[in-house]
Amino acid sequence: MIHRPKETGIVVLLTILVIVLTVSCPGSSYSDGMVTIRIENASAFEGATCYILFQSCDSAFSTEGEAIITDGIAEYLVKASSTDNPQIFSGGGCYFTEILIDVDGSAGKTNEIDYISSVQKDIFVDGNITVTYHCLDDFDLLDDENCTPELSIYYGDQWLGSSIDLGSVLINSPMEYTFTIENDGYSDLNLSGTPIVELSGSNSDYLTLTAYPDSVLSPDDSTYFTVELNASAEAELAVTVSIPCNCGGSSPYEFTINSKAVDPPGKLPKTGQTTSYATGDDGDLERGIVWPGTRYVDNADGTFTDMLTGLMWESTPSSTLRDWEAAILYANNLTLASYTDWHLANVNELLSVSDLETTVNTTRDYWSSNLSYSSSYTQYGWVVQWKQKILKRETPINFATNYAWAVRETGSGSIAVAKTGMTSKYRDGDDGDLQSGIAWPSPRFSTLADGLVLDLLTGLIWMNAPLQTSGTWQTALTYANTLSYGGYSDWRLPNRNEMRSLISYGTTSNDTRLTSIFNATVPSGYYWTSSTFAEDTDDAWIISLETGHTFNEVKTNTGPYCWACRGGD
Repeated sequence: MIHRPKETGIVVLLTILVIVLTVSCPGSSYSDGMVTIRIENASAFEGATCYILFQSCDSAFSTEGEAIITDGIAEYLVKASSTDNPQIFSGGGCYFTEILIDVDGSAGKTNEIDYISSVQKDIFVDGNITVTYHCLDDFDLLDDENCTPELSIYYGDQWLGSSIDLGSVLINSPMEYTFTIENDGYSDLNLSGTPIVELSGSNSDYLTLTAYPDSVLSPDDSTYFTVELNASAEAELAVTVSIPCNCGGSSPYEFTINSKAVDPPGKLPKTGQTTSYATGDDGDLERGIVWPGTRYVDNADGTFTDMLTGLMWESTPSSTLRDWEAAILYANNLTLASYTDWHLANVNELLSVSDLETTVNTTRDYWSSNLSYSSSYTQYGWVVQWKQKILKRETPINFATNYAWAVRETGSGSIAVAKTGMTSKYRDGDDGDLQSGIAWPSPRFSTLADGLVLDLLTGLIWMNAPLQTSGTWQTALTYANTLSYGGYSDWRLPNRNEMRSLISYGTTSNDTRLTSIFNATVPSGYYWTSSTFAEDTDDAWIISLETGHTFNEVKTNTGPYCWACRGGD
């Protein structure tokens, strides 16, 4: 039987008010007995003619004796004989009989009736009638299919109907999905397939049943089954799920699982940190794409190539202090090793050559090609303090206080550096003009079960919301390491690369942006990473989710927040 989403309502027939009571299909779990009907708001029916409609699915309706008036209200007359109240409809083995009642709506009267039935069943009541025995959900009384089992499939609270779109999923990243089967009908539902659930269709080999449902469901009962989706290649999935059953004309019950398996284009590399300072920190887990054995190759022409990212750099950056525009002009006009497509590195490119395990013996700070997006700081550029790898927005662009480092893309690395998110152009050759790096997927984020959010750029899965209270670095590590949520227990505190990946350098406020994406409160301020600050190991790296600043903070400080992630490489 095809499922209908449930609705509630009061049955009204012009001037005649019909109060509906149904008796469901027989079941072995029910016994004969007395059903009490209570009219909660009798005054609403005063002067009206009311009926109770009984449904019986095994034989024509009959009664044992007259209805009993328990409170002594003589006006409460019930005509309960089948002679006075013949059946008004039959179909599919179901019989419907009206019983006329006259309601006295006087104040202070209980208006309670006990009705004795030879076959007491579950009871549904509509309108202002409630039943002390049992209540079912609403359904169409004059539907001859009401006496059949009714199979419904849910994913969480979502009724599936004929299909569900799981959105984009990552290749080589197993995900489990649990579906609930409910019997919304009025007799036993038998799942009769061998196997009990069958998968077929495009790329169905990517799905595996890991838990099977029960084979028999009583009315109102439920069971579940689980499928694991593990795609080994990029593909469009359209898998048909078939459940043979005694569900009337709709056997086997079928619905389609649609999905798209993708390979995240912006996978993140390791940070370089190998020393561990606490369980579950960056040096302990070393999450990310492994660096090539020989990462930097000297091209012997004044350039070197980063074999991880495929970026080619000046071997010796210019030693001239410049303002922001002069730095961009220098890179744009550079001819080196016969190449003329050089540009000033953006913030992602500059930080891609950071090794968080070591410090560099230099006092140089380098301009990025990114200008601040904030209306209060449009005359400020983003700068990397190279010794500590700090990213700051503190230098007015007309001050000749920083250096330029030119870079070009070769597309030959094992990963690709992603765009920064900056799209506004302030001058030729800036990051808003060139938008160097790989494009973000659109949409970039996909919501999974339990509100978890998958970043289709990096392959990371994030908690549906950050922890709303701040704490120390160790508190954040412990929270993430011991977290069990959404069926997963491999959560962790993100390292610096992972935390920075949430930042867009093209928005006015990242906390507001992320709040809209995650549909959850994202407190503005700094967030802990699992990476330790190499120059002073009492400090850890923190990221501002409002601005994108990347700084160090004493680990015992209680100011920053925690946001757990999982997945990735």
